[in-house]
Amino acid sequence: MIAASTLIGGALTGFTSAASAVVQQRWPGANMGGTVIALDPDVIGEGDEFRAEVDRYVRDIRDGHLPLPGTQRVYLPGHLEAERMAASRREGIPFGEREQTAMRGMSGRFDLPLPWEERV
Repeated sequence: MIAASTLIGGALTGFTSAASAVVQQRWPGANMGGTVIALDPDVIGEGDEFRAEVDRYVRDIRDGHLPLPGTQRVYLPGHLEAERMAASRREGIPFGEREQTAMRGMSGRFDLPLPWEERV
């Protein structure tokens, strides 16, 4: 699966072609790519059974392992992100002074109102 996703991601983006050397010269930091493969368990088989098996698997890992030193819980990929998303939905997305300053610059450049300013 890793080899297939690497090949697909590289071939589709042109990363493996000779033209990618021009891109790497122009943007030297742009040397990483990624591939996302999405599978719908309802199309492949029994989606509810798959989801139940994933839940069992996650519980087994979470309940059967000790947390890493300095942490309180066992985390799997996506757990922290899911918690942050839930908090953002509850409390809003943190938007600090740095982000607001950037938005003010874009607002002036494109003559667009800022969402937090009162509209007339």
